Amino acid sequence: MALRELQKVIALKPAGYRSGKGLSECRGKLEFEGISFAYPSRPDLKVFNGFNLVLEPGKTTAIVGPSGSGKSSIVNLIERWYEPECGRLVLDGESITELDVFCYRSKIGLVQQVSPFQSLLRWSLDLKSVFRIQLFSMTPCFRT
Repeated sequence: MALRELQKVIALKPAGYRSGKGLSECRGKLEFEGISFAYPSRPDLKVFNGFNLVLEPGKTTAIVGPSGSGKSSIVNLIERWYEPECGRLVLDGESITELDVFCYRSKIGLVQQVSPFQSLLRWSLDLKSVFRIQLFSMTPCFRT
């Protein structure tokens, strides 16, 4: 009985799931085109309004900013945990909403890099009350 219930849960499709095109070839150019976005839990607080960004294949891109500036939201949109309210994300000329979500995610690799001196630097800056920084970088990697 418990096994049948578990199988039902495993067979469930995620909310917003829809099958789409597969990716036969992937070069890795990812573009944010006029993205407007707010988290469903805070629809009155816009994270992005008309946001544009181009991530070129073979390049390393660092997303740096203070807490709450949208770094994690960029990653959440790239990984399709959320859909933008307006605008679109385009991978190699194809809107990612047209792609099969599982196939798309299988092409993404995310590397978060933290400096070995980040804690020491942050502690030093906090100690002197000069200013605070947060270091964050991300490299979206698309496997072909």
